[in-house]
Amino acid sequence: MSTRIPQRHGKFWTRDELILAFELYCRIPFRKTNTRNPQVQELATLLQRSPASIARKLGNFGSFDPNLRRQNISGLSHAGNSDREVWDEFHSDWNRLVFEAHKLKRSIGQQRSCPMETTFPTGPTERMRSVKQRVHQSFFRQAVLSSYNNTCCITGLMVSDRIR
Repeated sequence: MSTRIPQRHGKFWTRDELILAFELYCRIPFRKTNTRNPQVQELATLLQRSPASIARKLGNFGSFDPNLRRQNISGLSHAGNSDREVWDEFHSDWNRLVFEAHKLKRSIGQQRSCPMETTFPTGPTERMRSVKQRVHQSFFRQAVLSSYNNTCCITGLMVSDRIR
C-alpha cells in the first residue's frame, strides 16, 4: 500500500525570491504587509507569485522579528528554514541586503516605475571625505519609519506620507 503525499500548492521559494521579500519586509510597516499594498503587488508581479503569497512570506519574516514580539505580535507560524537563513544573514546587514536586492531586481529586468520608489546604490555605500555620508538614505529612512509605525522615534509625532 503506497502512502500518498498531499500535493503542495504553489512553488518553492528560491533564495533570490526570499532576499527580495525580506528587503520589502524591511521597507514597509508590518501592518501594511497585505495583498492590497501596491509594493506587495509589485513584488508579486516581479516574482510571478500572487500578492497573497508575498504577504504570507512577509508574515513569516515577522515571526523572527524581536520588535514585533515586544509589541505582542507573533507574525505567521509557518516560516521555514530558508526564511530563517535569510533573516539571520541579512537582518543586521542592511547594506548587503540593499545591494543584493538591487542586483537581483536588475537581473530580473525590473525598470523603475515610480519616482517615489527606493533609490538603490550602484557603487560603494560610503565615500571618503572628512566625514562618511550615507548614500542610500531612502532605504534606511523607510526601514526606521517602518519600525516606529511611521512616527518619529524621539517625539512620537506621526510622519507625513508627503515627505516620504
